Amino acid sequence: MGKMTMSSEHQSGLLLVNSLTKYFGGVTAVQAVCLEVHTAEIVGVIGANGAGKTTLFDLISGFIRPDRGSMQLRRPDGTLVDLARCPAKQRAYLGIGRTFQNARLFGSLSVLDNLRVVQHSLMKRGFWASLLGMGAPEEEDVLDRAYEAMTLVGLEGHMDKPVQELSYGMLRLCELACVVALRPRLLLLDEPTSGMAEKEVEALVPLLLELQKRLQASVLIIEHDVPFIMEISDRLVAMASGQVISEGLPDEVVSDPDVIESYLGSSWQSRVSPLAVGGDAGSAHGAANA
Repeated sequence: MGKMTMSSEHQSGLLLVNSLTKYFGGVTAVQAVCLEVHTAEIVGVIGANGAGKTTLFDLISGFIRPDRGSMQLRRPDGTLVDLARCPAKQRAYLGIGRTFQNARLFGSLSVLDNLRVVQHSLMKRGFWASLLGMGAPEEEDVLDRAYEAMTLVGLEGHMDKPVQELSYGMLRLCELACVVALRPRLLLLDEPTSGMAEKEVEALVPLLLELQKRLQASVLIIEHDVPFIMEISDRLVAMASGQVISEGLPDEVVSDPDVIESYLGSSWQSRVSPLAVGGDAGSAHGAANA
């Protein structure tokens, strides 16, 4: 099975990044990056540490401001929003959700309460007000979304457990559930397999594909596990020294001499699965979206 074929409706760019540049003192962290993510598309970003991948995510999600270039997000009505004019919280309202390399959660709170907190952070009434019985209709919707997200990632049996008691793999799933509860249109995943056991990584592939299908969201994902990101992505973008050096279908990008030289190394083929090398990478994505 091959990848999904997008309709003309899905070919419209949800995220449009043009000539994005960021300096830190005399260091150019991101240089003239151009990137487009289509509706309901999964785009993987690869590159060595220091290539500018996380800085790119920080720019898109609003944690830092660019020095040059533009970022635009398409609203459901088709109009474009200038993200440079939007603070991070407003970008979350617009539908941008993000996970980090290290999960950022409240360890003493339960899984359920973490999902409630993250939703209330974007609402007029706060989490503590909801505990005092204020804003009951809003709280009902919050709980519905929380239960839905926990069920989707398989944490419904651990909803009352403090997050600090979860295994590392479950911790990452809890962070993912917190983002899913916000029902994002663009999901930014920063190294979701980091620290996970092999079986947990294998289980993450169908889970992310199912989440993408349910949410009908676009996904931009940073990952160092090459077979994983080849299997899950429609397209790959490779970065080096803050620049995009290659972009295209997964098997095309990992075969690019510049990508092999700057990141993968000449012996990378002995470390990836036959599925990825054989050109069928991403077939699971196509099946999930068929």
